[in-house]
Amino acid sequence: MQIKVAVVGAGSMGMNHLRVLKDFDEEQLQLVGVAESYAPVLKQAVGRFHIPGFADYRQMIEQLRPDLVAVVVPTHLHFEVAAFVLSQGINVLIEKPFTQTIEEGQRLLELARIHNVKIAVGHVERFNPAVVELKRQLQAGALGNMFYLHARRIGPFPPAFAMSG
Repeated sequence: MQIKVAVVGAGSMGMNHLRVLKDFDEEQLQLVGVAESYAPVLKQAVGRFHIPGFADYRQMIEQLRPDLVAVVVPTHLHFEVAAFVLSQGINVLIEKPFTQTIEEGQRLLELARIHNVKIAVGHVERFNPAVVELKRQLQAGALGNMFYLHARRIGPFPPAFAMSG
């Protein structure tokens, strides 16, 4: 079964999502479109990935009817975009943070239940090899009895992000 995926937002993280999705085996996953309100960025995404582009995400969703939409827009737009997608009966992958408020997050979960679709938050750092190793060391007690940890990523973006636009 082939899953049709569309992306809303083509900034640096959106371009990374597009790049990763385009690399999937097309028998399993087909990248069907991108929506981006900023015309120069939309033009770049369409040219690079050879997919249909839309200035309005609603039009893209109504026209393409994807199975899954990746919401990769600024945080203040997460709720608006995801609520529309869910209300159309379409599964959503949303970048973190999920929403700006707990109430917005609860409403999205309610919409997913009502429309019998799935919603997932992209907590990709949990799969970062450094984070996985830190978790292993903590669980093994190798770092003592830790009760608080504060970490900050420093340095350049990972190469995959830098290459994505």
